[in-house]
Amino acid sequence: MTEAAAASNVREALTTVGNPDVTKRDFLKLLTGSAAAIGAGALVWPFIDSMNPARDTLALSSIDVDLTPVVEGQAITVVWRGKPVFVRNRTPEEIKAAENTPMSQLKDPQKDSDRVKPGHDKWLIVIGICTHLGCVPLGNKPTDPRGEFGGWFCPCHGSQYDTSGRIRLGPAPANLAVPAYAFTTDTKIKIG
Repeated sequence: MTEAAAASNVREALTTVGNPDVTKRDFLKLLTGSAAAIGAGALVWPFIDSMNPARDTLALSSIDVDLTPVVEGQAITVVWRGKPVFVRNRTPEEIKAAENTPMSQLKDPQKDSDRVKPGHDKWLIVIGICTHLGCVPLGNKPTDPRGEFGGWFCPCHGSQYDTSGRIRLGPAPANLAVPAYAFTTDTKIKIG
């Protein structure tokens, strides 16, 4: 079949479809436009992909913490996104003191039950940065001062937090922040 005959067959096919105005030139424009769009996408994609976070950054976005070595009454500090995170295994007395605190005595009223996961009341996880000027409060080591309320004491300006990480005394305006976390098992949490 010759080229002219093939073109004639294409015209006949297009005419029978019901659109006699479509020509070979229209088909070539469509094909060229499609190729240009695909080429532009292939050129732009590496630039767009470079805006995604690096693998090492994604690895830091969440951490797993094994709670097994943390005994009752003990607290540890882990680092998440460059910030200290306090993980405390609270005693029944600490939990009771936190639950029985009247909301009227709190600068930033928040129930203890809103700061822990249901069924895991003994575990308190808070970001260890004072809400006043960003110092790291003391209270995780057994020899650290914990203030009048048994939680944490910020040595910079004297802010004192209770056993739920709520501000009780001093210039700090808000409670220690609770990061996003979830229990993956009874003895492991994922922060972030």
